[in-house]
Amino acid sequence: MKILLLGSGGLLGSDCMEVLKDEHQVIAPSRSELDIVSWDATIDSLHKMSPNVIINCAAYTDVNGCENDNYLIRKINVEGPRNFAQGSARYNCRMIHISSDYVFNGQKGIPQPYFEDDPVEPISAYGRCKVESEVAVKENAPSYIIIRTAWLYGRNGNDFIDTLLLKA
Repeated sequence: MKILLLGSGGLLGSDCMEVLKDEHQVIAPSRSELDIVSWDATIDSLHKMSPNVIINCAAYTDVNGCENDNYLIRKINVEGPRNFAQGSARYNCRMIHISSDYVFNGQKGIPQPYFEDDPVEPISAYGRCKVESEVAVKENAPSYIIIRTAWLYGRNGNDFIDTLLLKA
């Protein structure tokens, strides 16, 4: 299977690359090679690469920084996914979009897990943009999966555990 992996330089994307590379043909352009917020770059990449699946791990993930830079977060976290969702319709490929538990308000309480049909109620700019990105994917991609992650950790990049240790 030919997979276009967006955000391969990040924590989740780099781990996805490690898992997928032996079994699939993974195309993982860097940020400088593919501007996900450019419609023309999106369409050009899909035309040239002809993937079966798009995995979108690309995101502006500085949750606190998102409160101060609404323009940049919307470009990366909403327009980028919308571009690739629309492109997936044009080029008939499935889209896997990585979202976040920040779409919820966190008030459900432990040990109650959130479910996919629970109402979203984000309390941060990051969460609001993730909700918008999910809507963009649902409205534009004919075949999609949305995965909401929480507390990622791994070998590459800064993760939740690293952040806690730095603050300790």
